[in-house]
Amino acid sequence: MKKQYLMIAFASSILASSMALAATHNHNKTTNENATKTTIDSLHQKTNEAMQTVKMAASDATMTAAIKAKYAADHMLNPFDINVTTQNSVVVLSGQVDTDMQYQQAVTLAEATNSVKDVNAENLKVTKSNSPLRDLYVTAKVNGVILKENIMKNDDVMYWPIKIETKNSVVYLSGHVDSQKQKQAIEKITKLVDGVKSVKNMITVTPTNGKKSE
Repeated sequence: MKKQYLMIAFASSILASSMALAATHNHNKTTNENATKTTIDSLHQKTNEAMQTVKMAASDATMTAAIKAKYAADHMLNPFDINVTTQNSVVVLSGQVDTDMQYQQAVTLAEATNSVKDVNAENLKVTKSNSPLRDLYVTAKVNGVILKENIMKNDDVMYWPIKIETKNSVVYLSGHVDSQKQKQAIEKITKLVDGVKSVKNMITVTPTNGKKSE
C-alpha cells in the first residue's frame, strides 16, 4: 500500500513538473511572439515615417523648382538672384531686389504656388525702401492667395481691376468686380491671411455682361 502511495505521489510530481514546464514554454512563446510583433510594428512605423519624409522632401523640391521657374519667367524678377528654399511646405526667400513692386511680386508668386502653406520673406530686402516691409508683405500675401484661388480669373496681378493696399496691417480693397459673390470671396480670403488685422472693403460691383449681379 505504501509502495502504491509512493508511486502515485511520484507520478503526480512528474505530472506537476510537466505542466509547469508546459506553462513556462507557453509563457515564453507568448512573450517572444509579443516581442516579435512589437519589433515588426516598430519597423513598420519607422518605414512609414521614412517614406513620409521622402515624400515631403520631394514635394518641397517640386515647390522650390516651381517658384524658381516663375521668377525666371518674370521680367521684373529674372535679373535678381533670389534664393528659394522650402521645408515642410514653408517657403523661405532671401536676397535683395530694387523696388517695393519687385518685393511684392516675389512674395505673391511664391504664395500662389500650389501646396505652399506659408512664405517667409524676412531675409528678402528692398534697396532703399521707405515703405514698411510688413505692410508690403501682407499685401503680397493677399495677392498670392487671391491668385491661388483664381478668384480674379487672371494670372497677371498688374491687370486686376482691384487694388490692394495695406497700412499698419489694415488691408484696403478697392476697384471693381463683376459680382457680389466675387467681392465677398475676396474679403473672406483676405481676412484669413496671417498678419491682417482688419479689412476695409471698398470694392464696387459693376457687372460687365449687363446681368444683375449675384
